[in-house]
Order: sequence, then C-alpha cells, then structure tokens
Amino acid sequence: MNNNDITKVLDILDKFEFFGGQRAGRELWFGKPVDVQNKDIADFVRDVTFLKDFIADLEAKNKICAEVIARQDNEIINLSKSVDNYESCLKSVEVIRVNAIKEFAEELKGELTTGAGTMRGSVLNIIDSLVKEMTEEHNAEENSI
Repeated sequence: MNNNDITKVLDILDKFEFFGGQRAGRELWFGKPVDVQNKDIADFVRDVTFLKDFIADLEAKNKICAEVIARQDNEIINLSKSVDNYESCLKSVEVIRVNAIKEFAEELKGELTTGAGTMRGSVLNIIDSLVKEMTEEHNAEENSI
C-alpha cells in the first residue's frame, strides 16, 4: 500500500459514486454502446478486485500491528517486573552490606576490648562513627534517587 494505491482507491470510489449513485452517471452509462459497457463492466470488476485486495492488505497489516503491539505490551510488563526484582535485589544487597559493616565493627570492637586505656575508647568511638557514616551515607544516597 502506498500513496498511489490510496489515490486509486479514492478515484474508484468517486467513479462508483458517479456511475452507480447518481442519475446523470447512470443515464450517461446506459447511452454508451454495448462494447463500451462491456469494457466498463470488466473495469468495474477489476476495480472491485483491487478494492478487495487493498482492504485485505490493510486487514493483514492491522493484524501484524496488533501482534506487534501485544508483544511490546508483554515486553513492557516483563521489563517492569524485572525492574521491581532489580530494586528488590538492590534493597537486599544494601541490608546485607549494612549488616556486614556492623558485624565487622562489632568483631573489631570485641578484639579491642582486650586492650586497655584511652586508646581503646578512642578506637571504639572511631569505629562507631565510621559505621554510622557508612550506613547513613548510603541511605541518604538511596533516598535522593
């Protein structure tokens, strides 16, 4: 189907309207010799066949478009499910990361409790502030997204 086909369809419909739908067109046609009328009838059958083929082509293309749209809809649905799964995985990874940091800090503190004095207290405070900074920094980044 192209612009020429569409122009041809419109011309055929105009011809049908004039010769089949208006008295002047019918009277003009009946005044023609029989051999010219026979050629007009053959042309009419050819034009009807062209219109049927044109409509069948449109129906086939419409069916293809509907199938493509259905596939794209399914792909969008699957993609949105993947995005949901991806976001869920990211949240799980973040929980695991935060827990690993806290667990590491607790184990390190446990090792340091065997030491003595102010240095131990300073190191524990540093570890606590690092844990807080690392976990809060990531949460702030996540909330800004």
